[in-house]
Amino acid sequence: MKSPKTPPQISKLTDIPITRCWEKVRYLESLGLIRPVLAFVNNKGKAVRYYETSIHTERLEERGLENLVTSPSMF
Repeated sequence: MKSPKTPPQISKLTDIPITRCWEKVRYLESLGLIRPVLAFVNNKGKAVRYYETSIHTERLEERGLENLVTSPSMF
């Protein structure tokens, strides 16, 4: 991700169902690969969280993890 994204944005960009996307976001966060960088409550009272990678893309590629978000077999 070149800029922080919300799980709904990631879901739309990758064509992954939103529930599955949230599962992946929580998993990647637990591994320390992504982190929340902005959280707020919108005007409809809904919490919004933006996430970004916590390590550089090159390091993800070195570890073979660059496709964790879009890989359907992650779980």
